[in-house]
Amino acid sequence: MSDRYRKKPVEVEAMQVTESTPFTAVAEFVGQEIEVGVDRIVIHTLEGDMRVSPDDWIIRGVKGEFYPCKPDIFAATYEPVTTLDSALGRCQVMLQCHRETGHEGGHEAREAGDG
Repeated sequence: MSDRYRKKPVEVEAMQVTESTPFTAVAEFVGQEIEVGVDRIVIHTLEGDMRVSPDDWIIRGVKGEFYPCKPDIFAATYEPVTTLDSALGRCQVMLQCHRETGHEGGHEAREAGDG
């Protein structure tokens, strides 16, 4: 029997490679040498060398790994992050940390000081 799962909301950094993207920009983004062919770029990933075609996206994963993604899959999976989204995400992480350490909002310190 299988269960259903939802992908966790995670921010990634990505760049779309077009025919006009300079190879140096791709190499700088992935932080490694790349192989360049007539109609492709090859990047080194955790799964081995992978081909990046025009209009593909290169994604930096949550552990710093890189992998290519076809444009239709990228569009179905990701959306741009706004500044407000980033700030909200950081606040949610901080709130979770406070809850895990038992310091939820600092109310204990204010109540103790009031008495």
